[in-house]
Amino acid sequence: MGGGPAEITGHLLFTLSWPEPKDVVSRIRKAYPKLKVTYMQIGGPRSRLPAEVPDDTWKDVTILSTLGTLPKDPALMPNIGTHSSPSITLEPVFLPLPTPLKNRPTPLPKPPPLTTNPRRTPEFIHFNSAGLDWLSSHPLYTDTDVPLTNSSGIHGPTISEWVIMTALVSSHKYNLLHAWQRHERWGKRDVPSPSSPDVKSTQENGKSAQETKDGAEPLRQVRDFVGQRLGVLGYGAIGRQTARVGAAMGMDVVAYTAGPKETKESKRDKGYIVPGTGDLEGDIPGRWFSGTDKASLHEFLGQDLDVLLISVPLTEKTRGMLGREEFEILGKKGGRHTFVVNISRGKIVVQEELIAALEAFESTGGERGLRGAALDVADPEPLPDGHPLFSAPNAIVTPHVSGLSVAYGERAARVLEVNVRNWAEGRELINVVDRGRGY
Repeated sequence: MGGGPAEITGHLLFTLSWPEPKDVVSRIRKAYPKLKVTYMQIGGPRSRLPAEVPDDTWKDVTILSTLGTLPKDPALMPNIGTHSSPSITLEPVFLPLPTPLKNRPTPLPKPPPLTTNPRRTPEFIHFNSAGLDWLSSHPLYTDTDVPLTNSSGIHGPTISEWVIMTALVSSHKYNLLHAWQRHERWGKRDVPSPSSPDVKSTQENGKSAQETKDGAEPLRQVRDFVGQRLGVLGYGAIGRQTARVGAAMGMDVVAYTAGPKETKESKRDKGYIVPGTGDLEGDIPGRWFSGTDKASLHEFLGQDLDVLLISVPLTEKTRGMLGREEFEILGKKGGRHTFVVNISRGKIVVQEELIAALEAFESTGGERGLRGAALDVADPEPLPDGHPLFSAPNAIVTPHVSGLSVAYGERAARVLEVNVRNWAEGRELINVVDRGRGY
């Protein structure tokens, strides 16, 4: 009571490609004066080149915060030894709201339970990203049990906005509207001829044959989101915030998770939460589905989904999770012809079969197939110039940028700050990666 933060020692090393988040780093330095803190801004985005950091830099590191820059040999970082990893806390963590938002109400968390005999020197690696599928064969992952934490939870606000943005771009025919503006034309609501500048401009912007031949007619087919159904495949931080925004727009939400969520406690979000976002209690979905088998997945996909958000991590179980069979369910004749959104990993989808489902919608005049897709990920990345995915009908393709924002670095550092505090106070870490599950 009243004693302030416990003293801890060791060396916290940041190896990141963006400028130092000074407010967070300053707080850590002030709270733990005996903890050595070094910030190294290296390389470009998503740099994972260990050669950029001299070998002797790692020798006294006890906490590493990185996007992916690691020592080429774990032995170069001997102070991060092997030991039993702390378990994930069962309580959500909320960090202070930015100054302009402090008057907004925000839940107050219960403190995570104390662990016994806390070490004075913290030892863990914090990754400034959520997905760690690329790390699964690295010796630090396979040959040690050093705790690994990720930044899951920070992406919800930015990526959910990208999801809604792209869905609205498609449903409100924004490419057509933008084409009119580019050509400095006040678009007409009547149907122009196929050779008019309106039609030509939409063709230049990748619109489908159905929309280019009808000109402005698609604007009469706009349907708002009220009453539409959003299916969230993977109800983590991104899925929860997208569900929150979708529900605010009048959508019905159904969720799918690997494990069953049958109790109030099992539905709660147990990771990092950006204040004022998400679905802490898991109250938004009208129905929950779960399972790791095809039959369970197909039951979920058969719920007349208007929009499907793919937000599951890439593991061996989710690789190729959605292919021809699944797209046939989503695009069945007389169905909703689901708009598919993938912000997870390209390999979760069988890409050529997704393209085929988009082409089927166009070739059958909308009788079957998928009416559109928004894809921030692809297989491979970067996608080669001229790849068929770029020209797939009604597809929006962006280069894995949906999570980028000016707040990214600071939010990732705040997750680290929570865990430094938790370790100092003998509490459990949050956002611990489960090596068995792969995330």
